[in-house]
Amino acid sequence: MLASPHTANHHFYEKLPYETLTGFTPIVQVVKVPLFLLVPANSPIKSVSDLVAAAAKQPSSLKISTTGTGGGPHLALMVFKSVTKTEINQAPYLGDVPALNDMKAGDVDAGIHPIISALPDIKSGKLRAIAAFGSSRSALLPDVPCLGEFGYLNTEVYAWFGLAGPAHLPKEIVSRLNKDVNDILEQADVKQKLADMGMVPLGGTAEQYRKFIYEDFNKWKTLSAKEKAQGIVKQKN
Repeated sequence: MLASPHTANHHFYEKLPYETLTGFTPIVQVVKVPLFLLVPANSPIKSVSDLVAAAAKQPSSLKISTTGTGGGPHLALMVFKSVTKTEINQAPYLGDVPALNDMKAGDVDAGIHPIISALPDIKSGKLRAIAAFGSSRSALLPDVPCLGEFGYLNTEVYAWFGLAGPAHLPKEIVSRLNKDVNDILEQADVKQKLADMGMVPLGGTAEQYRKFIYEDFNKWKTLSAKEKAQGIVKQKN
């Protein structure tokens, strides 16, 4: 099972023990996990416009929590900085829970996280979701505007998971597994269970998944190059 860092790791690490594009056979993209911009409930930042204005007023002084370099939230932050032309520092955490705790304590100004971890704090009034990434609202939080509503286009970024096999997996096996997974994703109880976990079923053909991986790989290649040029992202061994 591959996850969203798969298409980005090549651009952040000098050496990987596998080939990102040729070392696997894509079978099917299984789910996506919508990402949201969050702020503490008592923050003066009430909207995306407020966040952009604060970043412009105090360049590089704002901190946004993510779950670490190369993960979906970090990639979303790179997109956000690119479309808003702002500089915001990443505050990487090992997981959503410690990040959300520090956000509630006021140690970070905002965060980018999937909704499943943050929902209890949103419902209790400790955190506020100010935007969903993408050009349409998420059914998980339909009252929260999307970035497209603020005029920020090309912000379709989310965490995702997909099934893959070893390189050169026979086509008949790919077809069988692809059909089985797509059938499972159509089951009502599976859809509900995924929704309960903040996930959206995707499915589709193996070729669609292969094309997505290549496009995503090139997308992060371009954006990570900008970050490296500014000394924001440093490659690691």
